[in-house]
Amino acid sequence: MEAREESNDYDLTFGLTDDELTERFVQAVRLAIERDKIMGIPVIRVDADGKIYKEYPDGHLEHVAASKA
Repeated sequence: MEAREESNDYDLTFGLTDDELTERFVQAVRLAIERDKIMGIPVIRVDADGKIYKEYPDGHLEHVAASKA
């Protein structure tokens, strides 16, 4: 018997590979962002420099001050 490259627990992943799970997760996030845009809810994003901002459905951005935890 040949060993599988990816070792997901069959019961927990319903037989999906890591790549399939990752793709489904990416698509779920993309759909959630699109839903929020349609509903007029700003989406929180982080740019390459680590700055946090809100992206509104009309396209304008509003930078958010990072809170200290």
